Amino acid sequence: MDTFTCVERTKEFLQELERREIKKLVKLRDQAEKQESYLFLQEKGQKYVFAVPDVLPSQYLRQVIAVQLETPERWDWRTSPNIEEMLRTRERLRR
Repeated sequence: MDTFTCVERTKEFLQELERREIKKLVKLRDQAEKQESYLFLQEKGQKYVFAVPDVLPSQYLRQVIAVQLETPERWDWRTSPNIEEMLRTRERLRR
């Protein structure tokens, strides 16, 4: 499966969930303090929090996308670190 198809399938899944846009990542702390399950997605500079009805495993979207891209071993950054990619992501999130 190519990346485009994977992203489209993930978007279809997310369309069924209640979402709200957030401006700053610090707002995720509010969600965590409520102890409610959520998914976080950042796309083209916009940040979204999706309410999920059930408890999902940590890094759920990463797992789904990794499986769809046929690289299931890459979802867990602890066991499959990609330092360069993490540094690029950190820089993007600082903006």
